[in-house]
Amino acid sequence: MAEPLRCTAKSKSTGKQCRNLPIVGGTVCVQHGGSIPAVKAAAQRRMISMIDPALHTLYRALFESEEWSQKVRAALGIL
Repeated sequence: MAEPLRCTAKSKSTGKQCRNLPIVGGTVCVQHGGSIPAVKAAAQRRMISMIDPALHTLYRALFESEEWSQKVRAALGIL
């Protein structure tokens, strides 16, 4: 199982990585700048940039796949 994403900020005193989850689409948590408008806007742009590639992948699975189960999963993903 993949390790969940974590905030990329590090403690000045210990040098250890922050254990908090980053904001959606971002790399840092709210405590480390995730609530700053510019950081929020960059995270939103990052999420929006993933829409077209994701839809393209679903389209290919829906229309180019021979397996019925893959077609159904792609259709459900789109819905």
